[in-house]
Amino acid sequence: MEFSGLGLVIICLIAGVLLRAWGRVGPDGHRALNAFVLHLPLPALVLLKMHALARTPSALSGAWLPVSMAWLQFALALALVRAVRGPLKLTRAAQGALVLTAGLGNTAFIGYPLVESLLGHSALPTAVLVDQPGTFLVFATLGVWAAAHFSGASSSWRASLKKVVAFPPFLALVAAVVLAPVQWPGAFERTLDRLASALVPVALVSVGLQLRLQGAALRRWGPALGAGLLFKLALVPAALAGLYVLVLGQHGPTVQVTVLESAMSPMVTAAVLAEDAGLDAELASLMVGVGTLVSLVTVPLWAALW
Repeated sequence: MEFSGLGLVIICLIAGVLLRAWGRVGPDGHRALNAFVLHLPLPALVLLKMHALARTPSALSGAWLPVSMAWLQFALALALVRAVRGPLKLTRAAQGALVLTAGLGNTAFIGYPLVESLLGHSALPTAVLVDQPGTFLVFATLGVWAAAHFSGASSSWRASLKKVVAFPPFLALVAAVVLAPVQWPGAFERTLDRLASALVPVALVSVGLQLRLQGAALRRWGPALGAGLLFKLALVPAALAGLYVLVLGQHGPTVQVTVLESAMSPMVTAAVLAEDAGLDAELASLMVGVGTLVSLVTVPLWAALW
């Protein structure tokens, strides 16, 4: 398995933990990193990837299956939280953190290298469809709505819609589609690429700054963490494999890539969004940090079982 992408994930998470432990970053230092991620690298990535995708409409033919995965997963996460919020006595902030991290997978920064290493380079176009019009679009719409809803920052669909429309990555998505007929200068694309390359390390360091694996935190969130990771890493891929293969009769590489992407660990920027919205940052960070480490074992197992 290719280590470069996964090595970056592990190194940056550890760097965040150590920077906090050594007192090199203040207690609110992660907030500045989160604001940076949501306002510069993430919109740059969306502009770059979605513009390229929008300029090749043929790439979207037959895309319903990989694109549908993220939408179904998020709907299942909402159902999960509704089912466990009472038994686990989850606060509203914890419910929101669990919806975002269990409902959104890391289909790009962990998904791309894992899919390529397990299934080969030919699987990457399907992985891009899973990630961009799938996971990212859910993140920029339903994810932002959920963050506003569970934080109590908005009491109406209209207020939540305003938050979605004003979300910088969503504005970048709209701009990328509207400007699809325009061929951007190479220098502009290279600038976007440089900005986008900062997203993964900065977001992961931010998560590491908030990650606490002490016994107290694990005991406090053990049941919610266990339910969220069991759902994200095992139940979701099993349910979607059953739906696509047994119910809809779909077979072949597209289904294989889609199911494998559904088994990825929680999305890093979902934890950033959760913290930015005032949801339970500790639970969100645990979901991402522990989920990333566990997924390095579970995702190859899903590939072997296929």
